[in-house]
Amino acid sequence: MRKITACGLSVLAGLSAAACAAPFNGPEESSDWRDTHRISVAARMEALTVRTIAPGSADAAKLAAFARGYLNRGSGAVSVSASRSAGPRAASDVAAQLAAHGVPGSRILVGTATDPDVEPVVEISYVGYGATVAPCGDWHVSVTNTASNMAPPNFGCATQHNIAAMVANPRDFLAPSELGPRDAARRATVLEKYRKGEATPAAKTSEQSGAVSGVGQGGGG
Repeated sequence: MRKITACGLSVLAGLSAAACAAPFNGPEESSDWRDTHRISVAARMEALTVRTIAPGSADAAKLAAFARGYLNRGSGAVSVSASRSAGPRAASDVAAQLAAHGVPGSRILVGTATDPDVEPVVEISYVGYGATVAPCGDWHVSVTNTASNMAPPNFGCATQHNIAAMVANPRDFLAPSELGPRDAARRATVLEKYRKGEATPAAKTSEQSGAVSGVGQGGGG
């Protein structure tokens, strides 16, 4: 029988290791599904046309939802423009309703349409931001083929679509939102307790304990 030298064994071991390692990806080939299915944010015009804002009307409900959309996704000013046939106070009445729904008055621009009147309507618009992701469905690679240890092309796409659909303010993908004002009263309370050596966290009620059941917690019977 032919003997294999130590040198030969080293060569064979190296070839075997290379053969096993070849199909597997390395750090230079890795990809992040957040980059593969990147969420894109773009500005777009949001517009609404109403005819009456009487309480309980369908247009009043649409206006309330439109105001919430601006507070969540809007940027800049809200334009309110009424046709001449809508009356002299139509635009200002809509602006007052927007302010009642939380839109700052300083961001509401009221005007009168210059186009010929067609019907008595009020048009409201603002620039908002929307988040989109390229369509999913790239199944050209079998998900059962795991020899290369690479993620399939469609991996993470549905998750990115869900995130883009659920985010309250797509502008947060571009830059973090500003923090709200500090609670000076709460800060003073915490500092006073700290100086006295008392516990600073707010007291919790039994409903805030987090326990869903007392079963299995022991105790006498």
